[in-house]
Amino acid sequence: VGINIDTIFQSLEEKDKKAGKHTDLWLVNGSGYIGLSKDREYQNGTLQQFFPPGLVGSIQAASDQHFSIQEYENEDDELYDIAYKRIPHSEWIIVIRTLRADNIAFLNDMKYYMGLAGIIILLCTGAFFYIVSKRFVNPYKRSLKLNYVLEQEVAARTIELKKKSMRIQDSLEYARMIQQAILPSEEELLKYLHEAFVLFEPKESIGGDFYWYHHFESGMLLCVGDCTGHGVPGALMTTAVNAMLNHISEEADCTNPAFVLRQLSLAFSQTFSGNKSKSIEDGLEAAVVFVSYDGKLMFSGANMSLYYDDGNEIKEISGERGMIDSRTILKEKDFAQHVIEGKKMDMFYLITDGYYQQPGGERSLPYGKKRLLRFLHSIVSLPGGEQKEKIQEEFHTYASLSNRRDDVTVLGFRI
Repeated sequence: VGINIDTIFQSLEEKDKKAGKHTDLWLVNGSGYIGLSKDREYQNGTLQQFFPPGLVGSIQAASDQHFSIQEYENEDDELYDIAYKRIPHSEWIIVIRTLRADNIAFLNDMKYYMGLAGIIILLCTGAFFYIVSKRFVNPYKRSLKLNYVLEQEVAARTIELKKKSMRIQDSLEYARMIQQAILPSEEELLKYLHEAFVLFEPKESIGGDFYWYHHFESGMLLCVGDCTGHGVPGALMTTAVNAMLNHISEEADCTNPAFVLRQLSLAFSQTFSGNKSKSIEDGLEAAVVFVSYDGKLMFSGANMSLYYDDGNEIKEISGERGMIDSRTILKEKDFAQHVIEGKKMDMFYLITDGYYQQPGGERSLPYGKKRLLRFLHSIVSLPGGEQKEKIQEEFHTYASLSNRRDDVTVLGFRI
């Protein structure tokens, strides 16, 4: 995704030099292999080369909930502090090693400053009581002073919270840019489809919905998916699934949507069920369509449908029940494949459930699939760009009195 690891580690090295101490930062996999190291000396080594077996075992069993800390003495009798934590949903472990002498060097200065601070506190306390006894006997004056102090504290806390909020928003905005870079643009789709549009609206800055395509000489493979969750967890899942689809698209039979879903199910199980005690229980819903350039369309879905206009109404072709998850470990799941002999200018839609399950209206009820089909039929003859505007306006109008429930993605195209 364009993150320059060298730049990150160079920055850390510069900060260590300014601080006058050395900190080792490693990224280690479950077998102890050091994949990344701030110090090039340790790059591509193993934990077993530098730490005793007991400490290596503790690191490999690291929790993904919080950092664990242990101490360790090397052959030169230097004492180190080791902090480690597993990155959630992966085999990678962050290991940080700092020299104990660097960590506690400030204690020598603290002895002096604590003594000085004690004297200052005693003097300030005496002065405070003297001032209080002389100047704030009057309850009115005391209340004004306390009110001023509280206002200052509230103002300071408000500034601190704003700074933290800005840092979080900056991180989310950068994550949004990364996710947008992974998703194809409407211009890319229009290179191979007569008419196409995408409405992509995450509940938060980033989300668990995604759409993907791959072009072949014989046609175009499209996929729309809805990973469990939204926000940062959902976005991380979409990145992993996008990589899986890119790998699957290299197979010879990847113009077969049922084959693509079976391979995606198998890849998902292999990736997220390695440790039964920490396996991911959730998964994703997906719809895969292959649009051949001779007018034929093939569809296969996992808990997601394909909608198309047959001239009289919007029809729904349902996918298989149940999402793709890691519970059916290494077992290929069967997906039915539907073939549609499309006519020129037929309109098709792939829609995640965040649209029709959104509550709204006066009674705060879900929008509903039947209402969605009627609405799509009323706008199906419009150009793609106008359809997108109408679909977006309809959703926002209906959901205006309720909180957003989920991410929303609508991919529409004509063959």
